[in-house]
Amino acid sequence: MDEASMEDPQKETPAPGGADGSLEALRQRVAELEKAVADRDRTISALRQELASLREMEREQQHLIAVLDSCSDFIGLAHVDGQVKYVNQAGQKMMGIGSDEEARRTLIPQYFAPEDLPFVESHIVPQVMKTGRWQGDYHFRNMKTGERFPVHYNLFTIRDDKTGDLVGIATVTRDMSERRQAETEQARLTGELIRAQAAALEQLSTPLIPITEDVVVMPLIGTVDSRRAQQVMENLMRGVVDLRCHTVILDITGVSMVDSGVANALIRAAQGVRLLGARTVLTGISPHIAQTLVTLGIDFDSIITHGTLQSGIAWATAERPGSEGSRTKRNRRG
Repeated sequence: MDEASMEDPQKETPAPGGADGSLEALRQRVAELEKAVADRDRTISALRQELASLREMEREQQHLIAVLDSCSDFIGLAHVDGQVKYVNQAGQKMMGIGSDEEARRTLIPQYFAPEDLPFVESHIVPQVMKTGRWQGDYHFRNMKTGERFPVHYNLFTIRDDKTGDLVGIATVTRDMSERRQAETEQARLTGELIRAQAAALEQLSTPLIPITEDVVVMPLIGTVDSRRAQQVMENLMRGVVDLRCHTVILDITGVSMVDSGVANALIRAAQGVRLLGARTVLTGISPHIAQTLVTLGIDFDSIITHGTLQSGIAWATAERPGSEGSRTKRNRRG
Protein backbone atom coordinates (compact mmCIF):
# COMPACT_ATOMS: atom_id res chain seq x y z
CA MET A 1 0.00 0.00 0.00
CA ASP A 2 1.36 3.32 -1.00
CA GLU A 3 1.82 6.33 1.27
CA ALA A 4 -1.18 8.18 -0.16
CA SER A 5 -3.43 5.28 0.59
CA MET A 6 -2.20 5.21 4.15
CA GLU A 7 -3.53 8.84 4.87
CA ASP A 8 -6.71 9.43 6.89
CA PRO A 9 -9.54 8.40 4.64
CA GLN A 10 -11.82 11.08 6.28
CA LYS A 11 -9.57 13.94 5.14
CA GLU A 12 -11.05 15.64 2.02
CA THR A 13 -9.32 17.58 -0.64
CA PRO A 14 -10.20 21.41 -0.48
CA ALA A 15 -12.81 22.34 -3.01
CA PRO A 16 -12.07 25.19 -5.36
CA GLY A 17 -13.27 28.58 -3.88
CA GLY A 18 -13.40 27.27 -0.39
CA ALA A 19 -11.99 28.98 2.74
CA ASP A 20 -9.41 30.93 0.82
CA GLY A 21 -12.08 32.27 -1.52
CA SER A 22 -14.31 33.25 1.36
CA LEU A 23 -11.45 35.05 3.05
CA GLU A 24 -10.68 36.96 -0.12
CA ALA A 25 -14.33 37.90 -0.54
CA LEU A 26 -14.40 39.02 3.06
CA ARG A 27 -11.32 41.10 2.54
CA GLN A 28 -12.89 42.73 -0.52
CA ARG A 29 -16.04 43.42 1.45
CA VAL A 30 -14.06 44.99 4.24
CA ALA A 31 -12.20 47.14 1.72
CA GLU A 32 -15.48 48.25 0.20
CA LEU A 33 -16.86 49.10 3.61
CA GLU A 34 -13.71 50.98 4.55
CA LYS A 35 -13.93 52.90 1.28
CA ALA A 36 -17.61 53.65 1.94
CA VAL A 37 -16.73 54.83 5.45
CA ALA A 38 -13.94 57.01 4.06
CA ASP A 39 -16.29 58.41 1.43
CA ARG A 40 -18.88 59.03 4.11
CA ASP A 41 -16.29 60.74 6.31
CA ARG A 42 -15.22 62.93 3.41
CA THR A 43 -18.85 63.73 2.68
CA ILE A 44 -19.51 64.53 6.33
CA SER A 45 -16.38 66.69 6.44
CA ALA A 46 -17.45 68.51 3.29
CA LEU A 47 -20.94 68.98 4.71
CA ARG A 48 -19.48 70.28 7.96
CA GLN A 49 -17.32 72.73 6.04
CA GLU A 50 -20.30 73.79 3.96
CA LEU A 51 -22.40 74.16 7.10
CA ALA A 52 -19.66 76.23 8.74
CA SER A 53 -19.45 78.36 5.60
CA LEU A 54 -23.22 78.79 5.59
CA ARG A 55 -23.17 79.76 9.26
CA GLU A 56 -20.39 82.26 8.58
CA MET A 57 -22.38 83.66 5.67
CA GLU A 58 -25.43 83.86 7.92
CA ARG A 59 -23.41 85.73 10.56
CA GLU A 60 -22.08 88.12 7.93
CA GLN A 61 -25.60 88.56 6.60
CA GLN A 62 -26.86 89.34 10.09
CA HIS A 63 -24.01 91.82 10.56
CA LEU A 64 -24.86 93.41 7.23
CA ILE A 65 -28.54 93.60 8.15
CA ALA A 66 -27.57 95.16 11.49
CA VAL A 67 -25.52 97.77 9.65
CA LEU A 68 -28.34 98.45 7.19
CA ASP A 69 -30.89 98.68 10.00
CA SER A 70 -28.69 101.16 11.87
CA CYS A 71 -28.65 103.46 8.84
CA SER A 72 -31.04 106.42 9.02
CA ASP A 73 -31.71 106.31 5.27
CA PHE A 74 -34.25 104.09 3.51
CA ILE A 75 -32.44 101.03 2.08
CA GLY A 76 -34.46 98.56 0.05
CA LEU A 77 -34.09 95.69 -2.40
CA ALA A 78 -36.68 94.37 -4.85
CA HIS A 79 -36.99 91.73 -7.54
CA VAL A 80 -36.95 92.86 -11.16
CA ASP A 81 -40.75 92.48 -11.26
CA GLY A 82 -41.10 95.05 -8.46
CA GLN A 83 -41.77 92.64 -5.59
CA VAL A 84 -39.94 93.97 -2.53
CA LYS A 85 -37.43 91.60 -0.88
CA TYR A 86 -36.04 93.77 1.91
CA VAL A 87 -36.60 97.16 3.57
CA ASN A 88 -34.44 98.25 6.51
CA GLN A 89 -35.86 99.54 9.79
CA ALA A 90 -35.50 103.21 8.84
CA GLY A 91 -37.33 102.55 5.58
CA GLN A 92 -40.12 100.68 7.35
CA LYS A 93 -40.57 103.54 9.81
CA MET A 94 -40.47 106.09 7.00
CA MET A 95 -43.13 104.25 5.02
CA GLY A 96 -45.39 103.16 7.90
CA ILE A 97 -44.56 99.45 7.43
CA GLY A 98 -44.94 97.27 10.53
CA SER A 99 -42.60 94.32 9.92
CA ASP A 100 -40.21 92.57 7.54
CA GLU A 101 -43.00 90.26 6.42
CA GLU A 102 -45.26 93.21 5.65
CA ALA A 103 -42.43 94.83 3.68
CA ARG A 104 -41.98 91.67 1.60
CA ARG A 105 -45.66 91.80 0.64
CA THR A 106 -45.32 95.25 -0.91
CA LEU A 107 -44.66 96.32 -4.49
CA ILE A 108 -42.56 99.27 -5.65
CA PRO A 109 -45.58 101.26 -7.00
CA GLN A 110 -47.11 101.28 -3.49
CA TYR A 111 -44.33 103.58 -2.32
CA PHE A 112 -45.59 106.46 -4.50
CA ALA A 113 -48.69 108.62 -4.53
CA PRO A 114 -51.02 108.06 -7.52
CA GLU A 115 -50.12 111.44 -9.00
CA ASP A 116 -46.40 110.55 -8.90
CA LEU A 117 -46.64 107.11 -10.50
CA PRO A 118 -46.84 108.27 -14.16
CA PHE A 119 -43.43 109.94 -13.94
CA VAL A 120 -41.98 106.87 -12.22
CA GLU A 121 -43.25 104.58 -14.96
CA SER A 122 -42.42 106.86 -17.90
CA HIS A 123 -39.08 108.31 -16.81
CA ILE A 124 -37.47 106.79 -13.71
CA VAL A 125 -37.89 103.08 -14.45
CA PRO A 126 -36.87 103.34 -18.14
CA GLN A 127 -33.73 105.28 -17.24
CA VAL A 128 -32.79 102.78 -14.53
CA MET A 129 -33.18 99.91 -16.98
CA LYS A 130 -31.17 101.77 -19.61
CA THR A 131 -28.34 103.30 -17.57
CA GLY A 132 -28.52 101.37 -14.31
CA ARG A 133 -29.34 104.38 -12.11
CA TRP A 134 -31.73 107.26 -11.47
CA GLN A 135 -31.08 109.86 -8.82
CA GLY A 136 -32.99 113.00 -7.92
CA ASP A 137 -35.51 114.70 -5.65
CA TYR A 138 -38.94 113.13 -5.65
CA HIS A 139 -41.76 112.09 -3.28
CA PHE A 140 -42.73 108.94 -1.38
CA ARG A 141 -46.10 108.19 0.20
CA ASN A 142 -46.45 106.83 3.73
CA MET A 143 -48.53 103.65 3.44
CA LYS A 144 -50.11 104.12 6.87
CA THR A 145 -51.02 107.81 6.83
CA GLY A 146 -51.07 108.46 3.09
CA GLU A 147 -48.83 111.48 3.66
CA ARG A 148 -46.73 112.51 0.69
CA PHE A 149 -43.24 113.67 1.68
CA PRO A 150 -40.07 114.80 -0.15
CA VAL A 151 -37.15 112.41 -0.60
CA HIS A 152 -33.84 112.23 -2.40
CA TYR A 153 -34.41 109.07 -4.44
CA ASN A 154 -31.42 106.97 -5.53
CA LEU A 155 -32.51 103.89 -7.52
CA PHE A 156 -30.06 101.47 -9.15
CA THR A 157 -29.88 97.95 -10.60
CA ILE A 158 -28.18 94.88 -9.10
CA ARG A 159 -26.47 92.43 -11.49
CA ASP A 160 -24.91 88.99 -11.05
CA ASP A 161 -21.12 89.28 -10.71
CA LYS A 162 -20.43 86.31 -12.98
CA THR A 163 -23.16 86.42 -15.62
CA GLY A 164 -24.02 90.12 -15.57
CA ASP A 165 -27.70 89.21 -15.50
CA LEU A 166 -30.11 91.66 -13.87
CA VAL A 167 -31.14 90.15 -10.52
CA GLY A 168 -32.78 93.04 -8.68
CA ILE A 169 -33.34 96.73 -8.06
CA ALA A 170 -32.08 98.56 -4.97
CA THR A 171 -32.51 102.01 -3.47
CA VAL A 172 -30.89 104.25 -0.90
CA THR A 173 -33.36 107.05 -0.25
CA ARG A 174 -33.20 109.95 2.19
CA ASP A 175 -36.19 111.63 3.80
CA MET A 176 -35.87 115.35 3.03
CA SER A 177 -38.79 116.53 5.21
CA GLU A 178 -36.66 118.00 7.99
CA ARG A 179 -34.28 119.57 5.50
CA ARG A 180 -37.17 121.14 3.58
CA GLN A 181 -38.63 122.45 6.84
CA ALA A 182 -35.23 123.84 7.79
CA GLU A 183 -34.91 125.46 4.36
CA THR A 184 -38.39 126.97 4.71
CA GLU A 185 -37.55 128.26 8.17
CA GLN A 186 -34.23 129.60 6.90
CA ALA A 187 -36.01 131.35 4.04
CA ARG A 188 -38.48 132.86 6.51
CA LEU A 189 -35.70 134.09 8.79
CA THR A 190 -33.78 135.41 5.80
CA GLY A 191 -36.89 137.26 4.65
CA GLU A 192 -37.33 138.76 8.11
CA LEU A 193 -33.67 139.77 8.15
CA ILE A 194 -33.96 141.36 4.72
CA ARG A 195 -37.05 143.26 5.81
CA ALA A 196 -35.33 144.35 9.01
CA GLN A 197 -32.28 145.47 7.04
CA ALA A 198 -34.50 147.30 4.57
CA ALA A 199 -36.26 149.03 7.45
CA ALA A 200 -32.89 149.93 8.96
CA LEU A 201 -31.69 151.28 5.61
CA GLU A 202 -34.86 153.29 5.29
CA GLN A 203 -34.24 154.69 8.75
CA LEU A 204 -30.67 155.49 7.75
CA SER A 205 -31.86 157.05 4.51
CA THR A 206 -34.18 159.34 6.49
CA PRO A 207 -32.27 159.87 9.76
CA LEU A 208 -33.60 162.17 12.44
CA ILE A 209 -30.70 163.81 14.31
CA PRO A 210 -31.34 165.81 17.52
CA ILE A 211 -29.51 169.16 17.62
CA THR A 212 -31.00 170.41 20.88
CA GLU A 213 -33.86 169.16 23.03
CA ASP A 214 -36.26 171.09 20.80
CA VAL A 215 -34.64 170.93 17.35
CA VAL A 216 -33.99 167.93 15.09
CA VAL A 217 -32.46 167.69 11.62
CA MET A 218 -33.23 165.23 8.82
CA PRO A 219 -30.51 165.39 6.13
CA LEU A 220 -31.53 163.82 2.81
CA ILE A 221 -28.97 162.58 0.30
CA GLY A 222 -29.42 161.08 -3.14
CA THR A 223 -32.67 160.53 -4.98
CA VAL A 224 -35.99 160.96 -3.24
CA ASP A 225 -38.69 158.83 -4.83
CA SER A 226 -42.30 158.52 -3.74
CA ARG A 227 -41.55 155.64 -1.34
CA ARG A 228 -38.72 157.51 0.34
CA ALA A 229 -40.82 160.67 0.48
CA GLN A 230 -43.49 158.70 2.35
CA GLN A 231 -40.80 157.46 4.72
CA VAL A 232 -39.65 161.05 5.27
CA MET A 233 -43.14 162.10 6.28
CA GLU A 234 -43.62 159.14 8.62
CA ASN A 235 -40.26 159.62 10.34
CA LEU A 236 -40.76 163.36 10.70
CA MET A 237 -44.14 162.96 12.35
CA ARG A 238 -42.94 160.10 14.56
CA GLY A 239 -39.91 162.14 15.60
CA VAL A 240 -42.04 165.14 16.57
CA VAL A 241 -44.13 162.93 18.85
CA ASP A 242 -41.29 160.86 20.32
CA LEU A 243 -38.77 163.68 20.79
CA ARG A 244 -41.32 166.41 21.61
CA CYS A 245 -39.41 168.90 19.48
CA HIS A 246 -40.75 172.22 18.24
CA THR A 247 -38.66 172.49 15.06
CA VAL A 248 -37.78 170.01 12.34
CA ILE A 249 -35.08 170.99 9.85
CA LEU A 250 -35.36 169.17 6.53
CA ASP A 251 -32.07 169.55 4.68
CA ILE A 252 -32.05 168.68 0.95
CA THR A 253 -28.51 169.83 0.18
CA GLY A 254 -27.57 166.34 -0.99
CA VAL A 255 -30.72 165.72 -3.04
CA SER A 256 -29.90 165.56 -6.74
CA MET A 257 -33.40 166.09 -8.13
CA VAL A 258 -36.81 167.15 -6.89
CA ASP A 259 -39.91 166.70 -9.04
CA SER A 260 -43.48 167.74 -8.38
CA GLY A 261 -44.29 164.49 -6.57
CA VAL A 262 -41.39 164.88 -4.16
CA ALA A 263 -42.09 168.59 -3.64
CA ASN A 264 -45.74 167.95 -2.84
CA ALA A 265 -44.69 165.15 -0.46
CA LEU A 266 -42.41 167.59 1.37
CA ILE A 267 -45.26 170.06 1.66
CA ARG A 268 -47.56 167.36 3.06
CA ALA A 269 -44.86 166.40 5.56
CA ALA A 270 -44.58 170.02 6.71
CA GLN A 271 -48.34 170.26 7.05
CA GLY A 272 -48.42 167.06 9.13
CA VAL A 273 -45.66 168.37 11.38
CA ARG A 274 -47.57 171.64 11.84
CA LEU A 275 -50.70 169.73 12.86
CA LEU A 276 -48.62 168.14 15.62
CA GLY A 277 -47.64 171.57 16.96
CA ALA A 278 -44.17 171.90 15.44
CA ARG A 279 -42.70 173.70 12.48
CA THR A 280 -40.63 172.64 9.47
CA VAL A 281 -37.58 174.45 8.17
CA LEU A 282 -36.40 173.53 4.66
CA THR A 283 -32.69 174.10 4.00
CA GLY A 284 -30.18 173.46 1.23
CA ILE A 285 -32.30 174.32 -1.82
CA SER A 286 -29.86 174.55 -4.73
CA PRO A 287 -30.40 177.05 -7.58
CA HIS A 288 -31.23 174.16 -9.91
CA ILE A 289 -33.90 172.78 -7.57
CA ALA A 290 -35.23 176.29 -6.88
CA GLN A 291 -35.63 176.84 -10.62
CA THR A 292 -37.38 173.48 -10.95
CA LEU A 293 -39.79 174.34 -8.13
CA VAL A 294 -40.60 177.71 -9.71
CA THR A 295 -41.16 176.05 -13.08
CA LEU A 296 -43.47 173.49 -11.47
CA GLY A 297 -45.34 176.22 -9.62
CA ILE A 298 -44.85 174.58 -6.23
CA ASP A 299 -46.02 176.82 -3.36
CA PHE A 300 -43.62 176.75 -0.41
CA ASP A 301 -45.10 179.81 1.31
CA SER A 302 -46.19 177.71 4.29
CA ILE A 303 -42.64 176.45 4.92
CA ILE A 304 -39.72 178.38 6.40
CA THR A 305 -36.68 178.13 4.13
CA HIS A 306 -32.97 178.79 4.57
CA GLY A 307 -30.18 178.59 2.04
CA THR A 308 -27.86 176.41 4.11
CA LEU A 309 -28.17 173.92 6.91
CA GLN A 310 -25.95 176.04 9.13
CA SER A 311 -28.19 179.09 8.82
CA GLY A 312 -31.28 176.96 9.39
CA ILE A 313 -29.81 175.48 12.58
CA ALA A 314 -28.73 178.93 13.79
CA TRP A 315 -32.22 180.27 13.20
CA ALA A 316 -34.00 177.33 14.81
CA THR A 317 -31.83 177.29 17.93
CA ALA A 318 -32.17 181.06 18.36
CA GLU A 319 -35.94 181.10 18.02
CA ARG A 320 -38.60 179.72 20.30
CA PRO A 321 -42.10 178.95 19.02
CA GLY A 322 -44.49 181.72 19.93
CA SER A 323 -41.80 184.39 20.50
CA GLU A 324 -42.11 187.80 18.86
CA GLY A 325 -38.98 187.29 16.79
CA SER A 326 -40.27 183.97 15.61
CA ARG A 327 -43.59 185.43 14.51
CA THR A 328 -41.85 188.31 12.72
CA LYS A 329 -39.44 186.08 10.83
CA ARG A 330 -42.12 183.53 10.07
CA ASN A 331 -44.29 186.25 8.58
CA ARG A 332 -41.40 187.72 6.65
CA ARG A 333 -40.43 184.34 5.21
CA GLY A 334 -44.06 183.43 4.56
